[in-house]
Amino acid sequence: MNQLTLNQLQIYTRMFKEVDLNHDGRLNKSEVKGLCVELGFDYDDSQVKQLFSELDKDKSGDVTLDEFLAAMQPIKKEKKRCATFRRMFRRMDLNKDGFLSVSELHRSLSSAVNEGEQPLSAQEVKDIIAQVDVNGDGKLDYEEFLLLMKP
Repeated sequence: MNQLTLNQLQIYTRMFKEVDLNHDGRLNKSEVKGLCVELGFDYDDSQVKQLFSELDKDKSGDVTLDEFLAAMQPIKKEKKRCATFRRMFRRMDLNKDGFLSVSELHRSLSSAVNEGEQPLSAQEVKDIIAQVDVNGDGKLDYEEFLLLMKP
């Protein structure tokens, strides 16, 4: 079985605690759904119900941090990468309209620039978007964003 890295353990624990709305150290189905969103997994209600059932190993009606962390170990890297991209997209989508505009992508890229580096201009960001903007609307939907993230 894969072991979580210290960084993964810290991230997953923090996310668990953030969605534990009543701070009882256990997640109910609603909180598990919130955790899925926070992690970047896009599950419908039936998938959340199935996941909850799988996570709740002791069938107590809630999910403990230990149950959650044990379940995170076997997730394949590709699935985790997709979830990471979904989280990135959601964070950059400041107005939450499901698209990344030139200004949203420019702001995100500018905040990621290391000291001493020159940030991209708005025109450069516009040119980057144009390279993967399949429908030509001048902004990126999630699928277009994935094209941008391809190595």
